[in-house]
Amino acid sequence: MTILRSEKKKKPLLSSLFSLFVTKTFIIIIIIIMLIRQAIKKTATTTGSNNGGIAAAALTAQTKYFSSSTSSGRAIFSASYMTSSDLFFTTTTTSKKNNGMNNNNNNNKRNTNSNTNTKNIFKQQTSKTNNNQTFSHVINERLYSVGLMVHRDSAENNSSLKWEFSKENETKVQTILKRYPPNYKRSAMIPLLDVAQQQNAGYLTVPVMNHIAELLEVAPIRVYEVATFYSMFNRSKVGSYHVMVCGTTPCMLRGSRDIEKALSEHLGVKKFETTRDGKFTLGEMECMGCCVNAPMIAVADYTGGVEKYTYNYYEDLTPESAVSIVQTLAQGKMPEKVGSQIRNKAEPITGTTTLNTEPTGPNCRDLAKLKKELEAAAAEAAKAAAAEAAAGAKK
Repeated sequence: MTILRSEKKKKPLLSSLFSLFVTKTFIIIIIIIMLIRQAIKKTATTTGSNNGGIAAAALTAQTKYFSSSTSSGRAIFSASYMTSSDLFFTTTTTSKKNNGMNNNNNNNKRNTNSNTNTKNIFKQQTSKTNNNQTFSHVINERLYSVGLMVHRDSAENNSSLKWEFSKENETKVQTILKRYPPNYKRSAMIPLLDVAQQQNAGYLTVPVMNHIAELLEVAPIRVYEVATFYSMFNRSKVGSYHVMVCGTTPCMLRGSRDIEKALSEHLGVKKFETTRDGKFTLGEMECMGCCVNAPMIAVADYTGGVEKYTYNYYEDLTPESAVSIVQTLAQGKMPEKVGSQIRNKAEPITGTTTLNTEPTGPNCRDLAKLKKELEAAAAEAAKAAAAEAAAGAKK
């Protein structure tokens, strides 16, 4: 009995020691995890201040600068896409971006301050080290290349103004509307925006979009959504000639950046800027679909309104031929050749290699002969019907 009692006394002691060991171990693990997290956070903060701080600040200013759409149409913006790295920086500014959106006056003040801050940020970037200059250059290019843009009321572009299609273009508008059933008339939105842009010197103002919303019997925001989504619609004023350089990979590999540089130097403007005389705007477009004839540019000509509007491709370019095309347009003339500047069609640079001889067959039917046979049969049928009608009349 004594032995049994001694064993019963040992069990609580062992249990207590084990519990104490587990507790201490758990506490140590928690302390280690907290130290690791603190070290990681400190490292990330240091790295962000050296490399990502500028970009984060720039995007913070930009996200404040681009306020959300309002019912009055005074804050309409478009962000074509954001890369994964943009998303990383945006997560740090999401809470700030959404604060105070209910007051338009506060938005305008915040937009003005953010615009100033953004300019200051870009100025500060130039004083950084070479590595930071390269990084900030990439960020600047990304902010501009994705077409981020905000609307601000101006004397010629605000919701209080009225706009209508001209009498000449109203006929074209009605023709477009008749293509669609009345309950699907909103399907005419893109064609109508295209005609409106041609009439309105190459860009869409708020009054223009509001008028189209009235014609289609939709809320204005539905038109804003379309106009700010597609890059073919311009929300800022452009020159009489909108010169767009293809910037996709095939054209880039074939020298589109050299063409862009040559045009920029010749016109005296940077990408997305307009010349002082208002004639040319240098832009960029993604994949125009003529990769076999890369590099290329597209030129939208708004000098003649809707009736004389043209949208032409110029392909197989060199920096010299691209500048020559712009010089010809500046003189009010059309370039001698549209499309490829060195070949007649989309074919290998060395010429065609297939279908150079007459097909061996089987051949299609002789359509001219078939037409004659059908016409003769129709004439015989008409003659027989006339004879039958004459016989019936005699009876």
